[in-house]
Amino acid sequence: VLAIILGFFDGINVCSLGALVLILGMVLALKSRKKILIAGGTYIFITGLIYGCLMFLWRQIFVILSPHIRRMEYFVGALAILGGLYFLREFFKFRKQGPVCDFDGFSQKLSRRFQKRMERKTGILAIILGVLLFAGVITIVEFPCSAVLPVIFVGILTEADISLFLSVVYLAIFLLFYLLDEIIIFLIAVFTLRLWITSPKSVTRLTLLASVVLIILGVCYLVGWV
Repeated sequence: VLAIILGFFDGINVCSLGALVLILGMVLALKSRKKILIAGGTYIFITGLIYGCLMFLWRQIFVILSPHIRRMEYFVGALAILGGLYFLREFFKFRKQGPVCDFDGFSQKLSRRFQKRMERKTGILAIILGVLLFAGVITIVEFPCSAVLPVIFVGILTEADISLFLSVVYLAIFLLFYLLDEIIIFLIAVFTLRLWITSPKSVTRLTLLASVVLIILGVCYLVGWV
C-alpha cells in the first residue's frame, strides 16, 4: 500500500511532468502519432529505468548503513517528518506562485537544444537519440527535485528487512505509480494529438496531502505504531 501511495504522490513531481510536456509539445507539431508514441514512450521508459536504478542504489546504501544505525525505525520516522515539512514548504510556495520546478531554467535550456535538433532532423532515429539524451540528463540532474519520497520509501524497505526480490517488486510498484500520471498524459497525446496537463490547483492540493501523509507516517514510526 505504501508503494502505491508514496509512488502516486511522487508522480506529481513538476520537474518530470514539465519535461514530458516539453517533449510532447515539440513532437505534437509533427502531427505524427508514430513519432509521438516513440518520443513519449522512450522518455517514460528511460525516466523509469534511471529513476529505478537511483532508488536501487539508495537501497544498497541503506543496507550497508543499517547495521550502524541502532534504531532504523527512528531514522525512517525522522526522515518522513522532514519530508513532510519539505512538502509543506512546497505547498506554501506553490500556493503563492504556482507549481514550479527549481530546475526549470536548466530544463528550458536543454529543451531549446532538443528543439533545434528536432528542427534539423525529424527522423525516427534522431528523435530517439535526442529523447534518450534529454530524458537521461533531466532525470539525473532533477532527481533532487523529488528525492524525498523515493529515499523515504527505500528506508522503509530497508527497515522492513525483506529479501532483495521483494524489494525489487515493491520498487517496481512504486515506479509504476510514479509514472502513472505521465503515462496518462502520454496516452492522451497519442490518441487525441493534444496535451492534457494536471491543473495547478490539483498539484498544490496533492502536495499538501503528501505533507500530511508523510508527517503522520513519521510519527507512527517514531512512536512504534508501525
